[in-house]
Parts: sequence; C-alpha cells; structure tokens
Amino acid sequence: MVIAFVLTATGCGKSYIEPEFMPYVQTFEDATGKPVNLTIRFIKQFNNDNIKAKCWDRVFTRDIEVSEKHWSGMSPSLKEALILHELGHCVLNRGHIKWEDKINAPYNNCPNSVMDPNSVPDWCYEQNRRHYLEEISRI
Repeated sequence: MVIAFVLTATGCGKSYIEPEFMPYVQTFEDATGKPVNLTIRFIKQFNNDNIKAKCWDRVFTRDIEVSEKHWSGMSPSLKEALILHELGHCVLNRGHIKWEDKINAPYNNCPNSVMDPNSVPDWCYEQNRRHYLEEISRI
C-alpha cells in the first residue's frame, strides 16, 4: 500500500515536458545522443529569486523546474544554455565545471563550459554555440 502511494506521488515512470522546452530538449538529444526521460515544467519562481532553474533528485526520478519569471525575460540563446545546463545535471550527472581558462579570442572571458556555475552570457553563447554543444556532448 505504501509502495503504491509512493509510486503515485512521485509519478514514477512518467515524464512530461512543457512544449516550450521541446526545441531545447531536441538540441540536447541531438548533441549528446542521450534521451531525455524526465519532467521539465514551469513554476512561478523559486524562494531564492536568483535561481532560474533547478534539477531535482526525486525518489524514483529527476525533474527540472524552471522559473516562469526568469524564462519570460530570456533570449532564445539563454533559454537553450539554461536547459542544456540543467539537462547536464539531470541526464548526464554532471556537476558544475568552473574553468579558470576562458574560451580563446576573439571571444575572451566566456566560460569554457555550459556547466559553469555562472550563467553563460547571451553573447558568449551565441558566438560559441558550437563549442558549448560539443562540450556538453563530451562525457
């Protein structure tokens, strides 16, 4: 009886991705060859207003929550970088990668990884998108 409740409460085996995230999920799957079988959904905002999205470890699954407040003001490039970052945590089991070295000129001062704990600036992601997609696919 308890097991049935836990399975129902956690949604074990079920996943749902808000349609707005699908293009970014497809980009991740194409880059990594890894399927995404988890829930990605909006929430109004997190208690900590600095958090844009978070990968949660649940009892039988992982899922990603994204702040509607932040998402609505993000460019498509930042949205893609954010979803790649969170899928890096949830699907690839990658932690944050803080690189001291930055991507070489002409795009200096850009994080070397989409898994950097700081958000990749919009212009960095746009100018170095291919690098970030290749980097996320290296496991």
